[in-house]
Amino acid sequence: MLKRIQKILNIGRFANCHAASCEFAKETIIFGFNTQGKSTLTAIIRSIQTGNNNILIGRKTFGATSGKNVEIDFAIDSSGFGSTRFARYFN
Repeated sequence: MLKRIQKILNIGRFANCHAASCEFAKETIIFGFNTQGKSTLTAIIRSIQTGNNNILIGRKTFGATSGKNVEIDFAIDSSGFGSTRFARYFN
C-alpha cells in the first residue's frame, strides 16, 4: 500500500516536491484544480506498477536541467507497520 511520497523532482508540475509529512490512508482522495499534478501522480503510480519509465518520459518540468527522481514509501503489510522505499532515477 502506498504510504507516503518522499520526493518528486522534475516530473511534470513537481519541480522539487518533498511531501514526506503527508501519509496516505487506506482510502485517500486526491483533488485539486486543473494543471496541479493529479494526472502526473497517476502516471507516477502507473509507472511504478508496470515498471515502465516511458510513461514519465514526456512529463517534463519546464526549465529543469537535472534528471527525474521519484522516492515513494510503501507499507509492507496491511497493518501499516514496516515499509520499503521505492526510488527511481532517470533522465
